[in-house]
Amino acid sequence: MKYGKELLQFLAELSENNNREWFETNRNRYQDLRNSFTATMENLHPLLIKFDKGLETINPKGAMFRINRDIRFSKDKSPYKNNFGSYFAEENSHSELAGYYVHVQPKNCFVGGGIYMPDTNALKKIRQEIDYNSEEFLEIINETNFQKYFGTIHGEKLKNTPKDYEKTHPMSEYLKLKGFFVVANFTNEQICNNDFVAEMAVRFETMYPLNVFLNKAVK
Repeated sequence: MKYGKELLQFLAELSENNNREWFETNRNRYQDLRNSFTATMENLHPLLIKFDKGLETINPKGAMFRINRDIRFSKDKSPYKNNFGSYFAEENSHSELAGYYVHVQPKNCFVGGGIYMPDTNALKKIRQEIDYNSEEFLEIINETNFQKYFGTIHGEKLKNTPKDYEKTHPMSEYLKLKGFFVVANFTNEQICNNDFVAEMAVRFETMYPLNVFLNKAVK
């Protein structure tokens, strides 16, 4: 990614100086890096729509999250996020549908996808889809490249199988999940490479069948 080192350096400094005075002094620097990150997302977008046509109308600029934190209900009153992030999903960057997330932060760079915290209705539908189509679900998450890049499904988990299902249900461990998302990590060095966009696209294409499965359930 162009200016990857500069972006990581900026975010490291922001983490140490998370206040409005420092940020205003460095606003032009931030804006230049934001423009560079947006350009990276614009380069990623056509690679995404090669396999996910539902993203054709998405504006990559609108997919990027704001740097400002919502501190209204947080004990941490730091005004800024210490990362850059974008989310591509079929409807918009704040969609409840499964999508594709990019997260750049010093020593914590990753791409992810799926549905992080589905609401009660969506969660019920996803569990039902896993129950009805367990073979399809297992085929997706056990696929060789899926295992290589992501390993497993993440999400907060119930202690017991949901009451609508038998404790001995063969998919019990997946039915206990309250979120369904995957993560593939990148090193600081990797995001600075020229092939970072292509490497993101490879991982996103690998997670695409999972997103299709989840979106089929919640739509």
